[in-house]
Amino acid sequence: MSSPATTKNIRFRAAISCIAYGSVSIAMTLANKGVAVIFDSPWGLIFTQNLVQTIVLSIAVASGLFAVSFTQKRIRTMLPLNLLFVGMLYTSMRALGKLPVPMVTIFKNVGNCLIVFGDWYLYGNDVSLGVLVALGFIVIGALAAGSSDLTFDLAGYFWMGANLVCTASYNLYVRQAKKESNLTPTGMSYMNGVLSLPVIVLFSLLTSGWEGVGFLTHPGIVFQANVYKQCLLLLSGGIGCLLGVCVFWCISETSSSTLAFVGALNKLPLTILGATFFETTITAQGWLYILLNLSGGLVYALAKTGQLGPAWTVSVCRKSLQRGTVGTVPVVPQDPEKGKD
Repeated sequence: MSSPATTKNIRFRAAISCIAYGSVSIAMTLANKGVAVIFDSPWGLIFTQNLVQTIVLSIAVASGLFAVSFTQKRIRTMLPLNLLFVGMLYTSMRALGKLPVPMVTIFKNVGNCLIVFGDWYLYGNDVSLGVLVALGFIVIGALAAGSSDLTFDLAGYFWMGANLVCTASYNLYVRQAKKESNLTPTGMSYMNGVLSLPVIVLFSLLTSGWEGVGFLTHPGIVFQANVYKQCLLLLSGGIGCLLGVCVFWCISETSSSTLAFVGALNKLPLTILGATFFETTITAQGWLYILLNLSGGLVYALAKTGQLGPAWTVSVCRKSLQRGTVGTVPVVPQDPEKGKD
């Protein structure tokens, strides 16, 4: 039986890990918004950020903190995930460059609808009453807030919609990639970073021709701003690497359920800080719709973790005899063995 001192220490570490994850994730979004509106080279931004993260993780590999072996099977498995990852970063940058942070935040909640549908259709997971109610709040709040946006930008919402598709697809495929690659989370992050660099170059060539890879031949294209803004770009890459560490730390000290709670609670301070730092004009009615959407995100986290009580866990949408199921009993994929890759 654990002593009171040991229990107190465990709770302290758990609290610190949650605070670290919450703070770093907020900082990541704000930093991305900052660089998205400063620099005119989205592909150069993404390449620079991923290069910083890959260098940091390469130093960790060279120091013996973890090991990763590249095989053809792992590359084939991780490549589709990497394409979605790069698409997710690019569309996020484009959306942040045109939309205010509060709008980006609430529409990211809408991505939960796509993920729930994918879980239901691909993996045969039931949809509970609590989740359905939460998604209703999220969609209504997002649509109402978007209609009241004083700075409505059609292109921004197009990129936001593309980002939701990429993000949901990434989240749905990552579990299969983790199982098939037999990589630890840190190993997946490292391989994803290494593969992302040539993919970014390829995408930039396809979308913008030779001018799209100007950040390789003339790095000054990315660093046209003053020293302060250049440091902000490098800082955003470092924060991205730190965010991955904080996610793994929070899960190891608590659980994935706690991680979901922290992610839901993050939305309100992120919305307020984003509106304050970037001087976003939002009407009183708009704030009401935003709060409705954020409340839906919190209810979603509570429903997914079974914190709303038995009545809210009743399944209202069953998907039997679907992929990943045998009869009406879902087959849950087993996690790969942990340890060195």
